[in-house]
Formats: sequence, structure tokens, C-alpha cells
Amino acid sequence: MPRIRYIGGYIKFKENIDQEKRTPTAVPLVQETALFHTKEEEEEEEEIIEEERPMQTFPASNQTIRVVRQKEDDLTCGLRCLQNMYGEWIVDKKEMDTVASKLQERSHGIELFNPNLGFYAMEVLEVVLQQKGKWVQRIDIDKISPEYYLPIVACNPTFTGYIVTLGTGTLKHYVAIRYSGSYRKIDSMPGVAPCQIGINDLLRRRDDGLVYCNGASQCPVVCLAAVGGSPFVEYNMLHSTWSHGIPDVSAYQSAIVNSLDWNKQVRRTLTSEENDWYRKWQTSRVMPSQKVLDKLERVLRTAMSLKRDVIVHNKDQRTIIRCGHLDELLKNLKIMGWTSSDVPFTFVQSGNVRYHSESPGVNQIDWTDTIHIEPPKHPQIGGFYTFRSSVSGTCTEKQASTYTVRDKDGHTHVLLKKSVCNIRIEND
Repeated sequence: MPRIRYIGGYIKFKENIDQEKRTPTAVPLVQETALFHTKEEEEEEEEIIEEERPMQTFPASNQTIRVVRQKEDDLTCGLRCLQNMYGEWIVDKKEMDTVASKLQERSHGIELFNPNLGFYAMEVLEVVLQQKGKWVQRIDIDKISPEYYLPIVACNPTFTGYIVTLGTGTLKHYVAIRYSGSYRKIDSMPGVAPCQIGINDLLRRRDDGLVYCNGASQCPVVCLAAVGGSPFVEYNMLHSTWSHGIPDVSAYQSAIVNSLDWNKQVRRTLTSEENDWYRKWQTSRVMPSQKVLDKLERVLRTAMSLKRDVIVHNKDQRTIIRCGHLDELLKNLKIMGWTSSDVPFTFVQSGNVRYHSESPGVNQIDWTDTIHIEPPKHPQIGGFYTFRSSVSGTCTEKQASTYTVRDKDGHTHVLLKKSVCNIRIEND
């Protein structure tokens, strides 16, 4: 059975921590309190720090959070990280072992925990939080820079903080970064005081190419997960639309927020499923289906004119064009010789015409679907067709078999009564 190599080298890790303590930027926020126990109590209880902080789960009450520490001879940093994030009540070692054992049974031989030393893999921490009704969102620190994901993640009003995995090679350690308007790192290692981290110093990449919790940290970040009481929809939209050359942070964040605002959408373009989700989103944060998430991505890309890869078919040829809007797509197709201003054409998706070169004002392209370039389909003499059209204006004359309608531009239309299937009266 493959085995996990544990932190083991506590002395080396402690040396790094001592170096952080000697760095002025690691400012202690709380004072250690002396505790007196019997020998038996010391074997069962952890060293703690008393800190006053309102609990997010019970925002109306001020509670004393016990910052729990591991011992020098155990590897319970994962358990302590969860307790330091939410409080000791969130989970205990017995429950962690039960969850880990069940996961171990279907892990295909990969060791996920050590019941003696108290080590737990990140998958165990995630499942424990999910069973407690929490949401865990892995952050792609190699893809997205912190100046973008930090404010986007914080858009979630139930955001509690980050679980951070530190270390290189076989040296791994969990710490909590709690969020309550500001960021506070809490390390369960003995003798390491919590410290405040400024937003401009948090989770930055250094010249060595690695990410660190703050400027005083010696151990790099290898995994980052945001935790909260509801799904991180904003981050999912950021991740799915991320590319180089994107707009500034405030514009991006504003576009994401607006994309989630039902009142700012053209509702007639939304399906019933999309409308249902938007209605729920107004009062509760619920995770959308993949189809709705794709729609949110399209709305965001359109708002920001973000480039995307569009698959285009022309007869037996196929290409992928990276573009940000319709004009750019048309320009590229014309350069390739696939379209011409002298020859009419249409864009067909899922059997429906989404764009017609002879009616350029009509554009219903789904940018996530493949585009097929086809010639226009014109009615032939002798064929049977169903025509659908609409006229908006004032009825000026009514005959036995016709209506006369004047539109807003002053043009007059004569309609056969038997061709009119619906009349909508609009009041001024």
C-alpha cells in the first residue's frame, strides 16, 4: 500500500517558524495564557489561546474562540486547522477518524490518514466540512493572481477563510487564514502566535516563483482552499472566463456582480431553468446547474467582450477562431475567404439560424456552441412554408379581410386577417 511521508522533521519546521517570529511583520494579535493541568490532563488537552471574536455561525453573540494547538509529537494540524477556523465544536478526532476510515476504504490503496499521529489528507478535511454544510472551493493559484481572486472570493457573504497547505517535498502543514473584514493567519504549531496579514501582502508570488502566506513566511503554499457557508459562484465564473489581457479588477468584479443580477438581464432571452435559478439567487446562494453556469459565463463574456475560442464549420472544413465579439469573428472569416460581402450567408447552430448576413441587426449566437456557415434558405415557387412575422404600430383601417397598420416610422402595412394569429394591445 502506498504510504504518505509525514512532516516528521518538526525541528526543521520549528526553525522556520522561529525565523518568522523574529521578522517584524509577523505581529502577534493575542497573548498566550498560562494553563495549569495535571499530567493526565496535559496528555488529553491541547495548549490554547483565548481570543475574543464573534462567531459567523451565530453573528448575534460574542463567543470566546479557543485557538487550539497541536503537540510537538503529533500531526493533527489538519484537525486543528478546522477547529481554529470555526471553533472546537466543529469536529473532534474521533469524527475525523471515522470520516477518514470510510474514505480510506475506497481510496485504492492511497493512505489518507494516520490514526496514531493524527495526520489527515486534504480530501478528509473537505468531506468533513461538506458534512457540516460548508462549501470548499479549491483556488487555482497557478492560474489566477491574488489581486483578482481575493476580492472575488470575498464577494461570498458567507466566506470564512482559507485552508492553506504549506511545505515543499515531503514537508506539509495546514494553517488557517480566517477572514472577518481582514485576514488573520492561525498556526496550530506550539509557540506560533496568530498574525494579521495585509491584503497587499497576502498569498503573493515571490521571485522564486512560489506563493507564500505573507512576506515573513518561510514555507511556500502548495494548496489553497476557500471555505464558507454557500457556493463560490463568483469564483467559478472568474475561473471559467480567466485569460491574459483581462480588464482591471474592479471592472471584472463589477461585471461578475452584474451578471448575477436578475434585474439587469434581458429576461426574454432566459430559459425557464435560468429564470428559476435567478429567482432563487435573489434570496439564497444556491449552486447553479452546469447549463445555467454556462449561461452566466456567456453573459459575463458578452459584458466584458472577453475573447473566447469559437468552433466554426464550413462544408467539410473546420477551424477555431479566438475572438471577443461578432465583428471580430466576421472579420476573421472574411480574411480566411470563408465569407464574402457579395455572397449572403447564415450562421446555423443546433439547426436554427442565429445570424443572417442580410439582416445584420439580428444576432442570437450562442458562443459556447459550434457555428455552421450555410447559404440562406429562400422559399421556392410551389413550396409550402410557414411564415412568422410581427408588426408593431397603430391600426388605422379595418376592412372585411385586412388590417392596415402604421408603424412608428410612418410606414403602412396591410395584413390579411387570416394571417394574424395574435394581437397584443399596449397601453401608453
